[in-house]
Amino acid sequence: MRRVRLPLTDRVNVPIPGCAARAVSDSGATTDEAAARAASFARRVTVPRIDGVIATAEFESGEMESLFDLSEDGKAIRRCFYEGGRMVRREYYTRDGRIDARELFDGDGSITEQMIHFHGGETPDMHWFFKKGVPQKLVTQVLDKRAAKEGPGTYEKQGLHWVKIQ
Repeated sequence: MRRVRLPLTDRVNVPIPGCAARAVSDSGATTDEAAARAASFARRVTVPRIDGVIATAEFESGEMESLFDLSEDGKAIRRCFYEGGRMVRREYYTRDGRIDARELFDGDGSITEQMIHFHGGETPDMHWFFKKGVPQKLVTQVLDKRAAKEGPGTYEKQGLHWVKIQ
């Protein structure tokens, strides 16, 4: 299997002013877009003039599979995952590599769940559930001034108000 890196010409992304995207083979040699699109696997890197690589995107058979935004240390701080050209999951990480938030999306692109990890553990401190992008339920371990005013528990939206159900 031939592996190459793909330039920034995908419909999912908009070019970043002052940045260049380049197609680079695994050996480090620059390749053209046609060769990259013909490969079963491709990687695109986005490089500003002075900062080094700030993003990488991976493609399989011409479809975007993932897009990672990188910190100045080269760590992936935002990770987006795609299926069939649509985002299905987005994750945010702290500079030291701990999970900060995870979001799940449906086939229409609407958010369905959001898990927020204030302390970076496996169990989220707040877990939001959405219907067509609108919050419907919250399971929280912390006090939240917007919805969980009565402290940790499970809340559901009833009309314009959040009601604690557990």
